[in-house]
Amino acid sequence: MGSWDQGLFGCFDNISLCLFIYCLPCFATGKIAEKTDLDSCFWGGCKIFIPLYNIWYMKQQREAVQKKEGIEQQSALMEWAIVCCLGLCSVSQQATQMKVDAWDFSMMGEDIERN
Repeated sequence: MGSWDQGLFGCFDNISLCLFIYCLPCFATGKIAEKTDLDSCFWGGCKIFIPLYNIWYMKQQREAVQKKEGIEQQSALMEWAIVCCLGLCSVSQQATQMKVDAWDFSMMGEDIERN
């Protein structure tokens, strides 16, 4: 089994990504959702604004990253605690793992058909 590239409190290792996630968490979660094939960038970002569902969605996203990267999950209680109490740290950890580029907006809207 693999391990996380960044610890849970390693948010400040990449300060530009940290600021990006703090200012635009919806876009960061959207990019992670797209890279894990969980959702499109747009819907992945929108879903974190739905109360209560957002916590469940962030947990699903964390599990999708762990599955895709072969990372062993911790206990269910610990995973829920991470998502509920350290949400942005969790998003930062996932973004680092999935190699999300904070300033690459090229994925935005790729799945939208234009006439």
